[in-house]
Amino acid sequence: RAGGDGSRPPAHGERGREDERQRRVGALAVRIDVSPAYELVLSLFAFGCSDRDDYEVGSTWFERTYESASPELKAGLDFFAAAGELLVGLLGIVHDLPAPKTIESLLARMEEIDPIQLRVELLRCCAPGVSAADLTAVAAGDRDLLDRLLAEHGAIKHKAAFDAVLADEPALVQDTMVTAMRRFAEEGLGDTSQLVTVLERDATEKRALAATRTPERLVELATNGVTFAPGPEVTGVVLIPSIVVRPWVVIAEHRGLRLFAYSVTDESMSADPAAPSQWMVGFYKALGDERRLRILGILSEGPANLSDITEQIGLSKSTVHHHISILRQAGMVRVTVGADKEYSLRTEAVPHANAMLAAYLGERT
Repeated sequence: RAGGDGSRPPAHGERGREDERQRRVGALAVRIDVSPAYELVLSLFAFGCSDRDDYEVGSTWFERTYESASPELKAGLDFFAAAGELLVGLLGIVHDLPAPKTIESLLARMEEIDPIQLRVELLRCCAPGVSAADLTAVAAGDRDLLDRLLAEHGAIKHKAAFDAVLADEPALVQDTMVTAMRRFAEEGLGDTSQLVTVLERDATEKRALAATRTPERLVELATNGVTFAPGPEVTGVVLIPSIVVRPWVVIAEHRGLRLFAYSVTDESMSADPAAPSQWMVGFYKALGDERRLRILGILSEGPANLSDITEQIGLSKSTVHHHISILRQAGMVRVTVGADKEYSLRTEAVPHANAMLAAYLGERT
C-alpha cells in the first residue's frame, strides 16, 4: 500500500534481491535508501548553507520559499539557517525509521524523541570523537564543557551552530523544529509523488551498478568523483539520492555508517529521450576555459591539494576552488576526503563524454 507521501514498503522479493546485492559487493555493505523524508531534511539543511547560489535550485527558490512562508515556517527557517551543518544529524534519524520511511513517520519520531537526545543527534555529526556522555552533558546545558570540547576537537568553526541549537530550552527547540518541518512539508514540498519517482529512478540505476562495482567505486560513481577509504570504524555505506542538493554531495556519519546524499543524474531528472545529457553539456562547457584546462594539466601530472594547485597556477584559492568545483561537477576531477582534500584527474571522463557524444549524434542521424 502506498504511503501518504508516495513511498512504499519493499516487497519481500525486492528485499531479498537487495540482500543479495549487498553480499555481492563485499564485506562493506552498500545500501541505496530512498525517502522523501531525506529530501525534507536536505532542503532544510540547504537553508543553513552560505553558498545558496551554488545550488541548482538557485537563490530565487530560497528567497521565494522564505517570502511565502507562514510565520511558523519562517521562525523555523531562521533556526535552520543558524543551525547550519548540524542538521545533517537528522539524516541519521531518517535512516533509523522503519519502512516505509515517510515524512509522517519522521515527524512522529521527532515528536516522541527525548529533547536532550535530539540535541545529541544534532551535535554528534560535528563533534566526532566526543563521548556520548560528554555530548549528553553538553546537550543538557554544560556550556563550559562545550567550549573545551570545541577547542579540543577542532570544531570551533561550528560554534555558532552549536549556540543556535543550545540557545533555548530543549523542548522549545524540539517544538520549533517539528512545527517548521511539518509546515515545510506542506508549503515547500507539497505532493511528493513525482519527487519519489525521480529518486526511485536514480536508485534503480545505482542498485544495478552495485551488483558489479566495489563499494568504493560505487560511491565514486554515484557522487561524481568523491572517494573515501573506509577505515575499520565504517561498517556500511548508505547512498541517498537527492534532487535539492544538486550538484553537490552531503556526507554524514551515523553510528558506524557513512551516509552520502548525492545528486540524482540528469537522466533521472528528465524523461525526454531526445534531450542531450546535461552532464555531457556541462562537460564540454567546463572545457571551454583556459584556466580550467591548466588545472587539468596540473592534475594530469599527479594528485594535488588546493594549495599545490594555487601555487602552480597563480590564482587565488577561492578562484581555483571555483574552477575545481566546475570540473568536479563535470566529472573530470576526483576528490579524496581525508585530513586534507586531494584532487586528482578522472581519466575515464573524456572517453565517456566522447562516447556519449558519438552515441547522441548517431541517434540523431
